[in-house]
Amino acid sequence: MKKENEEELNMRNVSNLLTKLINEKKVRFKFYNNSLLELDLLQVCYNKSKDILELEFRDVMGEYLNELKEIMGKR
Repeated sequence: MKKENEEELNMRNVSNLLTKLINEKKVRFKFYNNSLLELDLLQVCYNKSKDILELEFRDVMGEYLNELKEIMGKR
């Protein structure tokens, strides 16, 4: 049981470290084929039940498309 607690602690440490590095702009996410858009990271979290780190990104292009659809629908 102790080993599981150590691994969980390590995952939390990795999550905290990754968040810190992202906030300090030492880790960057971007599309390889689109220099106009960057991946906008919303959060890094540790999913304890699945024992994985989850990174959630904002769908900037989807938001632009929804806004465009809304504008075009009003015309």
